[in-house]
Amino acid sequence: MEITVLAPDKPNRDYSKDFNIINLDNAQDKETVVVNLHVKGPKLDVTPTTINFGKVSHDTPEIKDYFTIKNIGDSEEIELNWELHKPWWVSRIEPEDGTLEKGETAKVWVYIHPDELDWSRDGKHYSDQIIISSNGGDATIDISFTNSLSKNHRLERSRSVTKTITSISLIDMRKSKIQLLLLKNIENRLNIKLGIEKDKYW
Repeated sequence: MEITVLAPDKPNRDYSKDFNIINLDNAQDKETVVVNLHVKGPKLDVTPTTINFGKVSHDTPEIKDYFTIKNIGDSEEIELNWELHKPWWVSRIEPEDGTLEKGETAKVWVYIHPDELDWSRDGKHYSDQIIISSNGGDATIDISFTNSLSKNHRLERSRSVTKTITSISLIDMRKSKIQLLLLKNIENRLNIKLGIEKDKYW
């Protein structure tokens, strides 16, 4: 008996199928044959699967960390081909793609430039995933950090807010003075007008 197996879409997998062999002269006479198949190929392995930079100060020019990609497959012929997709706030990843033979490992560096991001408020949290696609499976890495304004920056912002409030107060005071002068002017005009009308009736 010969069994033909079509090539699977994904390598490095185990397949199993039961076949029933039946005697055409006697349907009750049958036997089950189990066919197991393992297809060799590359297999993706990523370590670690989480990168957390923690709290990052406003005046930090650059932060970086790395993870490793390894081909733990069992094929000597088929290489692992991989590529990365990063979040928009990650400055760059080096390298962004590559090829690994069986047992090979690549170190991938992740760079972030905090000073190029939004620091409008303290404690803003950045969180997303780096996506790794390959012919030996896919994987994701959770990446995150929280911004933390420096002490000097907080002081500058506080002074700026105080200065703005003071400016607004001065404007309001000036407006109030102008409004008072206008009211007095209107009152004087009304008094004059009323005095003329009184003269008419007197």
